Amino acid sequence: MPYVPLKIPPGVFRNGTKYQAKGRWYVANLVRWTEGAMQAIGGWTQVQDSSDTALDLTDAIRGVMGWRINTGAPHMALGTYNKAYAFAGGVLTDITPAGFTAGLEDATASVGLYDKGAYDAGLYSKGAGGGGGGTITEAQNWHFDSFGQLPIALAYSDGKIYDWDLNVVNNLVVVHAGAPTGCKGMVVTPERFIVGLGGTDYNAVSAADGRRVTWCDQENSGDWNPATVGGQAGDFILPGNGALMCGARNRNETLLWTDMDLFAMRYIGGVLVYSFVQVGVNCGIISRRAHAEADGRAFWMGTRGFYMYDGFAKPLPCEIQDEIFPNLTEAQASKVAAWTVSESNEVWFAYPSGGSVENNKIVTYNYMENHWSGPWDLERTAGMDRGVYDSPVMCDGGGDVYFHEYGDNMLDTDANSNVALVPYAESGPFELAAGDNLMTVNRYIPDETTYGDCALVLYAGMYPTDAVEDEQTGITIGEITDTRLTGRQIRLKITETVKGWRFGIPRLEVIKRGRR
Repeated sequence: MPYVPLKIPPGVFRNGTKYQAKGRWYVANLVRWTEGAMQAIGGWTQVQDSSDTALDLTDAIRGVMGWRINTGAPHMALGTYNKAYAFAGGVLTDITPAGFTAGLEDATASVGLYDKGAYDAGLYSKGAGGGGGGTITEAQNWHFDSFGQLPIALAYSDGKIYDWDLNVVNNLVVVHAGAPTGCKGMVVTPERFIVGLGGTDYNAVSAADGRRVTWCDQENSGDWNPATVGGQAGDFILPGNGALMCGARNRNETLLWTDMDLFAMRYIGGVLVYSFVQVGVNCGIISRRAHAEADGRAFWMGTRGFYMYDGFAKPLPCEIQDEIFPNLTEAQASKVAAWTVSESNEVWFAYPSGGSVENNKIVTYNYMENHWSGPWDLERTAGMDRGVYDSPVMCDGGGDVYFHEYGDNMLDTDANSNVALVPYAESGPFELAAGDNLMTVNRYIPDETTYGDCALVLYAGMYPTDAVEDEQTGITIGEITDTRLTGRQIRLKITETVKGWRFGIPRLEVIKRGRR
């Protein structure tokens, strides 16, 4: 009797029907692929303070950064729509600056049709199809970076650049009286210049400009005056039409995203200090935290697709984007966030979907093996990779903070009211023969890389549009199991029952039943 291997390539395919996804995974939740074998992602646990109480900021966290001070002690900065916090030594400290202008917890939309995604100086530009000219005002976003051992912070709603002296009795303070205001983003370059994006120039001589880049003297946050003799402070207005959104260090240059294009900010010294080279067009970013950097490359989510930069900006093919963008809650797109989980060579993108006002979905891209997983049902609003801490840190809409890839627990303490989430995956169909013969599946045979405990369901059918005609449950992925299924095509679903499983390339023992 012939054996049919169920050799399913890594990653999920959703850009089409289930039949178009034949021989591929069509649905996946909380799973990844490692060297071709599927397994569940790691679990998570809530970060505890010094009194062994779960860290809880109450409100959705819109930015997080970890860094080490000169003694090597780990610190974490976190921001909500109206507060900034530092977490160190198990103690959470409110370091919100005096006179801080709070932002919106959720984006707000005025009445009117709007164009999907386009920003205009920090607001979505509306009026699609001759529509009514409504506007969306963004939800709060925090930009954190490090300047030596000191954290640098900027909130979208406030527009001022702050630092913190690490003293818990002090709050964030403006880095310098002449530093730019009205900024929509901030970044520290590899050469140690603090850069304000989309704000004023030195001493606010000129009004805020959505394309202005302003920077301090090198390694000197106390001097933003371009007229200082021997200094290197300065400003530059980018050519073009898009408004600056955010920036990020990337090896020997700094990337600056607008809602329309991408620039590389490159240090040249001398009078000009920096050159600005447009390295991507029509590749604007969807939100101010929708980018992540890994392995010398940058990845980001745009308004209609994904992109990457490796010296040149280019589209990043995504086999699940037809599931993502039509379902995106566009009014809350300013909350989209991205970060890396480098141990698994992944970029995670969190976004609001299906009318949700919060980031309730995750998709991941494996940048070493070039495949996608998701969308997962998981609420996360901000995250950062391991490094300062032994595990990645992620946050949710209720202000909870988690260590990820930590143990096996998958308890969703906020969005799903302490419900344990369950990894699962479902394939598209497999043709058992040429398609014109009925085949009976007599046995399921696991391979040597398939182990652990998952419930496997096999479905057999006649045609892609038919309801399932035959189904067999009670199969464990690591055990040889006799089956009795008849059809022209088969698909499968696996659901975790016990932690520690992997799914490789099982086989089905089939026999020909003739035509029908």
